[in-house]
Order: sequence, then C-alpha cells, then structure tokens
Amino acid sequence: MIYFLFNFCFRIEDIFKNRGYKKEERHIIDKSVGTLTYEHTGNINKHDLDLALQTLLWEKNVKNSKGDTVDVLRLKGLISTDDSDKRLVVQAVHELYDSCYTSPWGKDEERINRIVLIGRNLERSVIETLFMKCIKGSS
Repeated sequence: MIYFLFNFCFRIEDIFKNRGYKKEERHIIDKSVGTLTYEHTGNINKHDLDLALQTLLWEKNVKNSKGDTVDVLRLKGLISTDDSDKRLVVQAVHELYDSCYTSPWGKDEERINRIVLIGRNLERSVIETLFMKCIKGSS
C-alpha cells in the first residue's frame, strides 16, 4: 500500500522494515493485565487517600482474595475531596503518583469519585474496601 504525506510517497512496510520490524515478530498481549473502575459518591479525605495510595503503590501491601499482591501499572482518578470545591486529579505509573486540583465542581453536579486502575491481580471488593476507608463519614 502506498501513502502520501506532505508530498512524500512511502510504503508503510518500508517504514516498519527500516525500524527493525519483522513479520515473524508479533506483539504479545499480557492477559494477566486487567482494568478496574471504582466509582463512589461522597467526599474523600485527601490524607486518607494519600495513605491508601501509598499502601497500594509504594508498600504493595494490598492483596487479593488469593493472596496475590495487587500490582498497579497505571492509575487515573477524578476525586471529590472534603477540603476543596475543586476536582482532584490523581495519576500514577507504577510507584509514582501525583495529584493536583483542577476546575471546580458544578453547583448542581453530582460529585462522583472515579478511579481507573490498570494492573495485575485486581479485585473489585479489595479495591472498594481500600477506597471506602477514605470516604468521609464511612468507617
């Protein structure tokens, strides 16, 4: 197949060949990696959230029901905290995580905490238990 870009003519096969791609080499999908989304209304205590993330990402002390360590490769979240009217965005790659406040929640907008995790040994009940401890007013 021939493509034209900025008046240059090229074959996609030539680009792959020049970059070392071989037809024999196939991309392998790691089926042990999965995705889980946690959603819950209410306000999260930021200090408790930081402790939960540190336990999950740094200390790796969170285990699923089989006793396997939950291994988070990537995490993204949009959080409603009890100390701000702004959204808290949380992002993590392996052990590194960061959070920052962004735009304010709308006056009539329902504050739904949403955290998406990509990793291994993810189990909904374990993740829910971990983050429910951060919801203000729940114990």
